[in-house]
Amino acid sequence: MLRRKAPAGTTRRPGLRLATGVVVLGAAIGVAGCVELKTVPGVSATCTQPTTMNDGFFADHGVFFRVSTQTDPANPRTTWVCYRIKTPNQPETAGRIDVNATTSTPKVDVTNDLDSRLCETTPGNGLWALTHPIEQGEVLDTPFYVDAYAAAPLTPTLTNARAWLCVEVGPVKQRVAVDVGDTNEPDVVHNNDSAPPPITDTTPPPAGKASTKCADSAYGTPREVVNAHLGGRDLFLYTAKPADNEAHVCARLSGPQSGGVHVGVKAAPSQIVDIQQSADTSPCTVDVVTVSNPPTSIKMTPVGQSPPSVCVNSTRFTLLSGPIPPFVTVELDS
Repeated sequence: MLRRKAPAGTTRRPGLRLATGVVVLGAAIGVAGCVELKTVPGVSATCTQPTTMNDGFFADHGVFFRVSTQTDPANPRTTWVCYRIKTPNQPETAGRIDVNATTSTPKVDVTNDLDSRLCETTPGNGLWALTHPIEQGEVLDTPFYVDAYAAAPLTPTLTNARAWLCVEVGPVKQRVAVDVGDTNEPDVVHNNDSAPPPITDTTPPPAGKASTKCADSAYGTPREVVNAHLGGRDLFLYTAKPADNEAHVCARLSGPQSGGVHVGVKAAPSQIVDIQQSADTSPCTVDVVTVSNPPTSIKMTPVGQSPPSVCVNSTRFTLLSGPIPPFVTVELDS
């Protein structure tokens, strides 16, 4: 294929392997195609007309993530993946990956799903020079995870060049997959963002709802577990613990389909109420609100079942108390 002259300050080479960061996502896919590595301040904020947009704050604003995709306004054969992940005490990871289909490439497919562990578990990621996952940890009981996957059509059984970006923060999971449906590999440009713009705040929870009482400080100073914008909807999860023997969980999804719930537990003065997280959501059999795109749900345990729980996506938040039955409050948004 024709190799264009790289601009000054740009590295352009095939089959490049790097040892750090998500830069490898751009480099690894270009074994036979062209690869450019650039540093462009502010580029992570250029997906201003996104086809998909997921971002938000977690763990009392301790963690921020943004993943969005769109077509290049100047070139319909180019797909942009803008990303930004900021966690405490870690360098911020931000940039934009451009997947430029060659003239022989029929299409570029971009999908957005919840299979966030496929970056780590899918075979064929041998082009990576990284240990998987790239980064993971926990902030205020909120786990976070970042990984990526790249594979080129090197065998007859693999006919698509592909690049995936996988992100998990608390109950939010996402995989953005860019698949090129041809055996010819695309040009890939990885634009590292050396100076991301200031992070803007997300939409605050609506006031006056049962599910936003925690955010409204009705039970003392709240903890903001999730304040995220997911595909045109806003997901909120707040907790509050005004006393050792009292705790509250408030969850709401706002958008075309809205719903929310507040569950509170107040035990005897001698007992302690804790909010514990679990991946076992099977006790939550009552649907509060569920949407399919992107898949998002809030569910709860049946009224009267002990201990009461609220499940947000794949995470259950359970209010545990002592052997004396506590007083339980359950309120749904009207």
